[in-house]
Amino acid sequence: MDMGAGGRIQVLAPPSDCIQGPHQESLTLATRLSQRYIAFHCETQPQTRGETAIFDTHAAYEDLDDDLRRLLTTHCWNFRDVNGKPTNDLIPCVVAHDDHQKPCIQVYAFGEMGEMAAEVAREVLDRDNLQPDPYLYGVTSFTLRNKETGAEREMTMDERRRLMKALYKSSELCAWRKNDILLLDNVSVAHGRMDGRGPRKINFCGPCVCVCAS
Repeated sequence: MDMGAGGRIQVLAPPSDCIQGPHQESLTLATRLSQRYIAFHCETQPQTRGETAIFDTHAAYEDLDDDLRRLLTTHCWNFRDVNGKPTNDLIPCVVAHDDHQKPCIQVYAFGEMGEMAAEVAREVLDRDNLQPDPYLYGVTSFTLRNKETGAEREMTMDERRRLMKALYKSSELCAWRKNDILLLDNVSVAHGRMDGRGPRKINFCGPCVCVCAS
């Protein structure tokens, strides 16, 4: 694996009671800043918890009821920035993975959706202390836009809850140890910081280029 052109490394925020909702990196941009694969390196492990939640977005898609699956398949996310203006790119709610063609949910659960993510995570993961990340990551709200008609609609609170529940039920928590490295497919997998305590230091690397020895 190498960093590829334009690769960058940044230190992620330390753990607290605030968690990130499930998201693919740079999802609000159609290019995703070329972050097809992303990597994490644990330099200092947390004292308690501080995991990274890993979400299997195809498994979550399969767990959805028919109505919600149909809604997401036929619509795009139309995100709004911190000023309430639509961002430049419409992002499909579901895409076919370019390797295996399985449908994968694309998600960016910050802002309004981040509040629902924390609520559902408290229930599914049985952690009463969890709070939404106050940092918006460029997004406050969103609407759904129909791919064919262009019509826009709000996503109901019940639909949001059902989506987050499917994602958290399809998640695993990656517990960090010093020098662990985690490589993720930024289409089929979403991720999010969990709660914890202690001087955790996780380095984020993206974009990455996978190099396989023959």
